[in-house]
Amino acid sequence: MQLETKRLILHPFREEDVEVMAQLFANPDFMRFSLGVFTERKQTIAFIEKVIGWDRAGIPSQFAVVPHGEDAIIGYCGFFYHPEHGIEDIEIGYRLDPRYWNRGLITEAARAVRDHGFRDWDLSRVISLIHPENIPSRRVAEKNLGGSSTGSVFQDRLPKARRLAQAHAPRDHSLINAFAEMLAYLRHNLLAKVSPTIEHRHDNPAELEALVGA
Repeated sequence: MQLETKRLILHPFREEDVEVMAQLFANPDFMRFSLGVFTERKQTIAFIEKVIGWDRAGIPSQFAVVPHGEDAIIGYCGFFYHPEHGIEDIEIGYRLDPRYWNRGLITEAARAVRDHGFRDWDLSRVISLIHPENIPSRRVAEKNLGGSSTGSVFQDRLPKARRLAQAHAPRDHSLINAFAEMLAYLRHNLLAKVSPTIEHRHDNPAELEALVGA
């Protein structure tokens, strides 16, 4: 499925998007408030394979963000899952090429993704995980995602060193992993059929870095 806004086209990722995304992931400003830039091409390949796998599994996924009239991906906006941290909620996550900052573009994209989730996927709830020092992303969430600013990001069940190691470890993009993510998605939405709610969370920076950088 493709989404369109006044200024943007949001389309599913393709295998040929690896090169342009590798350039973005290597940009320190694009990767600000994460664990750092991608230093190896295989990291970008893993990201692309992961989100394409979600598309093929038939669960909410990420979109490549492309301005109208341009043939260039300038970022991503869509859905993320964090079952490895004990979080069953689906996150709306986004990053944008710094050359396109301060134009309201990612706000526009996030609003489209939000509406798509509630309308087309019948989501009952989404969250946004934001580093507390990432003021622009907080403003996007507060302006367009709304919800509560309270709550911790995840229960601290794992030592920090192990969380960081997990974030850097190669991800398993097998059908089994995609099936597990689909089950988590279905369980959350079948058992929590309430009015759509959105929560943006920003808490302890030390606890957030593993999630924001994942």
